This record gives sequence, structure tokens and C-alpha cells, in this order.
Amino acid sequence: MKNSFLFIAVLLIITVNKGWADFNSSKVVFYNIENSYILYSHGNEVKEDYIWLKLAGDARKGQAISGDCDLLFAGNRKNNIINGKALHYETDISSNDDIQNVKAMVNDQYITFDNDEMFGQCGLNVVYGSFLRSKLSQKKYDKQIKEIIVDNLYDAKNNNNPNQRAFSNLVDNLKCSDILNNIQEINDIGFYLQQRKYSINSEKILKKVIACEPNRVVTYLNLGDALNDQSKIIEAKKYY
Repeated sequence: MKNSFLFIAVLLIITVNKGWADFNSSKVVFYNIENSYILYSHGNEVKEDYIWLKLAGDARKGQAISGDCDLLFAGNRKNNIINGKALHYETDISSNDDIQNVKAMVNDQYITFDNDEMFGQCGLNVVYGSFLRSKLSQKKYDKQIKEIIVDNLYDAKNNNNPNQRAFSNLVDNLKCSDILNNIQEINDIGFYLQQRKYSINSEKILKKVIACEPNRVVTYLNLGDALNDQSKIIEAKKYY
């Protein structure tokens, strides 16, 4: 009886946790404050860490509500401090390419920024402060990953100077399940980067797509183009 109870308890723990996104080992981590959230993508070969901010207004702070505001922060981490720059690139009503120096304080529980002016550009009632690390359901994790990837796609397609190093970092940190859930959008990011001759990061993104889905024919063609742009003719022929 005792062993049966223990087995049921373990089974319940596994069942409860199965519905949650990987909280401890994921290479991308979410933090939130009220309706605003951020995705933290650790630096790898590009060396910089990236923080994607999705900021929203709060109706409880007054009548005037801002639209959504998207920011991207990039910098180099030393201990728990990231010194870098924030690029304010899109709101529902305006966009701005002004780059500002910003410092982020990071630990396992919180991310805090030191530049109020950065958030002030977003409009009235945008909620910001110390963002608390989130434990998301798998459904919400998938939704927030999708939102940020769609933003990346819009930027890759429409911005003459897209944040291509940040896209490459994010895709490199995603699990194959994330890639497969968003494979069309990620493939298209690689395609648009190649079209704009950002072929090195296009190559990295498209190779990750192929690693996760080796039967996607169009990706081989896109990757061949990215390699051909870099005069990697022999490797390009292999993918063609």
C-alpha cells in the first residue's frame, strides 16, 4: 500500500509538471510584470545577450491606455549586469530607431532596467519595473514565443537594417519543438535576411531549421542561396 501511494504521488507530480514549459533548462527565459513580459535569450557565438520586451498599458492606471510597445535590448553580461543598448523599434502608432545606453540587472528571479526614459517613449500607462521570472504553461509559452517570432519576421521583411544578429541568437537558443511550431515564420526570416544579403545569419538560421526538420525542401534552396552569396560554392551545391 505504501509503495502504491508513493507511485501515485510521483505520477501526479509528473502529470502536473508535464503541462509546464521547461522552466529551469530552457535556453530562453520569460519574465513578466502584469501584462508586460520579456524574453531573455542568452548570448552564444554572437557573444551578446538579448532581451525582447513586449510592453503593454494597464487600464487600472488611468483612462488613457498605450498600445503595445516592442523593444529590443542587447548587451554583454558580466556577473549580474548587462551593459548594452536598447533599440526602440515599434509601437502600434510609431517607430523609432534611436539607440540608448541601458543597464540591466539580472538574476534568477528578476530583470530590472535603469533607464526610465526608454519606457517613457512607449506611451501612457506602460507597465515597467522589476520583471519577475515566469513559470508558464506550455500553451502560454508557445503563444509568447510565437508573438516574438512574428515580430522578428515583420522586422526581417520590412526593416532595411533588421536585427539579424538578434534573430540568429534567438533561433539558436530555441528548442526543436519551438522551431517546428514556428517553422514557416523562421524559414521566412532566414529567406528575407538572405534577400537583404545578411547571408551569414541567414545561413545559421536556415541550418537550425534543417537540423530540426531535414525534409523541408525549400529550406535547402534558401540555404543554398545564402551560401552562394558568401561564395561557398561547393557547400551551396550540396544543398541545391
